[in-house]
Amino acid sequence: MLCNFNFFYLDFFYCIDFLLNDKIVLDDIFLFNYNIKVSSYYLKKIEYENLFVRENVANLQSQTLFLKNEFDKNIDLYLRSKAELENIIKRYKKESENTLKYCLEKFFKDFIVLIDGFEAIVNNSKKYDVSYELIEGINVTHKLLINLCINNRLEQIDSNIELFNPLFHEAVSVVNNTKYKDDFIVECLQKGYLLNDRVIRTSKVVVNKK
Repeated sequence: MLCNFNFFYLDFFYCIDFLLNDKIVLDDIFLFNYNIKVSSYYLKKIEYENLFVRENVANLQSQTLFLKNEFDKNIDLYLRSKAELENIIKRYKKESENTLKYCLEKFFKDFIVLIDGFEAIVNNSKKYDVSYELIEGINVTHKLLINLCINNRLEQIDSNIELFNPLFHEAVSVVNNTKYKDDFIVECLQKGYLLNDRVIRTSKVVVNKK
């Protein structure tokens, strides 16, 4: 009887030990499964966060591309506007210079008629009974007028040009003289003038034609 009790006692403790060990195993399995679930949860969370980050990166790249395109457009618009403004300033400056340069053109066209009159008096003074003092006064006045012209860049067309040039000369008469070559200027009847290198009156000349 005692022997049976001992066996029963041993079997009981053996069962208890087995159950305890089995519980440990079950706990380990439970913990392992729990860890797997936790790991799976964090993996999914990481995947979601990575997806969110990738979407944000894609959005940022799209916004960056948009901003770059807008920047390029604005730069292009700025450069075009700057170039247009520079052209306007240059054109205005050129027009202002031309206006300033030739604003007195009409005045000088009338003024050179006055010079013609003084030159005619000087050239024909010997034909008339005119006092020396008066002629000298006219000469001095004529020189003053010529200096005034030079200071304002009003110049006579070079009378030493021998050949006819339609840019500077107007042929008012034609002669046929074998002593001169064709288009040779035989005589200058009226001097021409340049204002700032621009012809405001051509020289009236007599030209030889064979």
